[in-house]
Amino acid sequence: MRLGYLSHQLFFYNHLSVAENLEFFGALYGIPGRERKIAGLMEQFGLAPHRNRLAGELSRGLQQRLSLARLLLADPDLLILDEPFTGLDEESSEALRSFLLSLRPLNKTVLLITHEILEAQEIADELLILDRGKILFSGKAPPYGKLRDLYLEKTGGSPR
Repeated sequence: MRLGYLSHQLFFYNHLSVAENLEFFGALYGIPGRERKIAGLMEQFGLAPHRNRLAGELSRGLQQRLSLARLLLADPDLLILDEPFTGLDEESSEALRSFLLSLRPLNKTVLLITHEILEAQEIADELLILDRGKILFSGKAPPYGKLRDLYLEKTGGSPR
């Protein structure tokens, strides 16, 4: 099983361009046909127009997209995404949401750690609500529009 992890720390090289970062990690992972795969990922995440820009000069949203593209180079079976919506503009959030929904038919498992209740509502099949390290709920995600109510019921307060 291949594992992919995305954290708050974006793990790319600021002094390399978008394309150079993806080429470097593709070579590091030993990805066959990586040029074609990199081109496809750059298109999928709207990075193609930025291919020659230094990664350190990108907006937070574009940096997050670059990190997602890097993550997907190795075609992981399990993706662990820690607060992937943090700092994203609406366009980048929508791109991430669409991407996560596109994984459903591909037999991928996504562990999404988030405080963004509305983002989780659309994406989650199963749900775990934690508060101060204590499991308050574990089970099937409620119907759309009911997650906030469940969260408030279980935590006895407002979303943090």
